[in-house]
Amino acid sequence: MTRKSRTRGGTLLILGLIIVLFGLLLTLQQATLVSYLKAFLSIEFIEVMGVLLQLVGVFIIVAGLTSLVRDIIAIQLENEMRSSYEILSRVDRKISDMNDMMASQRLSAAPQTPQTARVCKFCGAPIADKALFCPNCGRSQD
Repeated sequence: MTRKSRTRGGTLLILGLIIVLFGLLLTLQQATLVSYLKAFLSIEFIEVMGVLLQLVGVFIIVAGLTSLVRDIIAIQLENEMRSSYEILSRVDRKISDMNDMMASQRLSAAPQTPQTARVCKFCGAPIADKALFCPNCGRSQD
């Protein structure tokens, strides 16, 4: 994409310069072609053609320059977006690592219940090993 459009912009720029120079030569009546054109066209018409060619050439030059500048800006934006994406992915990895570390710290800091502790078969509340009734719901554990 960028190489084709840069080539197009450069081609327009060169073409516009050639047209402007040819129009200038017609206006100043310096070209050998003018002597051939005098046989068919009036001097005034040749000068008007020269001025029009200069205008068209300037428009083509502006189009070529605009295309080149647009392509340069597009390349810069792509590079900035790529580097921003890399930075954001590194930040995302750091945040993920921090979340993992915090989760592991929470697990290690959580109070550990002894393996022999019982839970109520009705409400799931912890109960003493020898308790016959749940202190939370009051149901019998036998």
